[in-house]
Amino acid sequence: MDTKDFLLAPFFLIIIYAIAYSIRNRSFPVGSPLRRYFIWGLHLKIVGAFATAAIYWYYYGGGDSIFYFWRTEYLRQLMFRDFSTFQKVFFGKPDLFNSSTYFAVRTLKAYDASSFLVVKLAYLSSFPAMGTYIGIALIFSMISYIGIWKLFMKAAELFPDINPKYFAYAILFIPSVFFWGSGLFKDTVTLGCSCLLIVAFHNLVMKREDIVRNVILIVICGYLIGVIKSYILLALAPALLIWAVFSLRNKIKNGFIRSAITPVFIVISIGIGFVLLQQLGSVFTKFNLENIEQKAEGMQRWHTVRAVQKGEASAYSLGHVEFTASGILKKAPAAINVALFRPYLWEAGNPVMLLAAVEAIVFFGLFVWLIVLHPFFAWNQIGKESFLLFCLIFTIIFSFSVGFTSYNFGALVRYKIPCLPLLGIIYAVLLGRIKNKKAAIKEENSQLEIVE
Repeated sequence: MDTKDFLLAPFFLIIIYAIAYSIRNRSFPVGSPLRRYFIWGLHLKIVGAFATAAIYWYYYGGGDSIFYFWRTEYLRQLMFRDFSTFQKVFFGKPDLFNSSTYFAVRTLKAYDASSFLVVKLAYLSSFPAMGTYIGIALIFSMISYIGIWKLFMKAAELFPDINPKYFAYAILFIPSVFFWGSGLFKDTVTLGCSCLLIVAFHNLVMKREDIVRNVILIVICGYLIGVIKSYILLALAPALLIWAVFSLRNKIKNGFIRSAITPVFIVISIGIGFVLLQQLGSVFTKFNLENIEQKAEGMQRWHTVRAVQKGEASAYSLGHVEFTASGILKKAPAAINVALFRPYLWEAGNPVMLLAAVEAIVFFGLFVWLIVLHPFFAWNQIGKESFLLFCLIFTIIFSFSVGFTSYNFGALVRYKIPCLPLLGIIYAVLLGRIKNKKAAIKEENSQLEIVE
């Protein structure tokens, strides 16, 4: 970052807050239970944008975020210096064997579709950001916040009996989410898109409203996720399908018929889900189901060599892995555990990892509390609420995929953020309903004492 970033940062903040307060006052009247959380969530996203900028520029002294910015600057310069080459690289398919674009493609790393799409988005953002890193980071953060806020409102809509403050802590205030889900990162884009896709899917499939708008949102968000981090779709696609199927199943009034037909719904969901994933594999090459084992083995070996064998402080291992279907599944519990509940405190090698470890302890403590003290209530609620079932299935599939392939806590703490708000929603609903149940019992007992 240079002087221009520091000089323009207050100007960007004034614009952001002016727009935000205008939206809040127009959309949430005084007295609305959601009103207070809109600005608080925005505060944290802005803190996240500045904090990640400071860490990458002044603590790490480099990293992918800065590399994206340098490539964005090169793309801006290329537009003015050689517009013909710019067009070929930006709009065409990058070709390393084309002599006219070879140098630009190599410099921009345009052959990597995932990172180059982030560079393209940063390039488009660079114009309102006046070419500054902090301006681009803030724009990325605000777009991500739209998705996070929409998910917060959707949770409040689906569960009106739960105090919104529970969802605020579960979605808006998770440190890893507002920290690593802000700034110039792939994760910022995919987090916001994942949340928007979930909300648009519910509005389209369950509510059947704003069909054109929601279809467009699903297509755009699905494309961005598929190109940038296709494994997120690997978890989203079956989970969304099961959400839709079980939402339909829960509309059946007769309890016996509903229970009897459940296995049929499960079989249908698995069949359609498999076909859906195969179709996605034909669109996104990284998503080809036939190569999942091969890709998992490659990722595991690469991270093991880079992290475990070189003795990095943030490395972890799942032990010996047999790369067969059964061998991979045997590692599922360990992979899910490492994604959701690690690093442990003694595994934290720096301040950033220490914060992640404290957060993991909270998630683990809530999990143990629910499993030990309220297992039947928790399972009953999840089975009854199709959205909670969706959250659980996505969390399991997604946490397994990132836990199995990351092998480094530094990467994992960023990779896992899409599932944390959904796990948080499960906790929020269960904790809120347990509290409501206790309050109802207490009220009933007090009424009986008055009668007596």
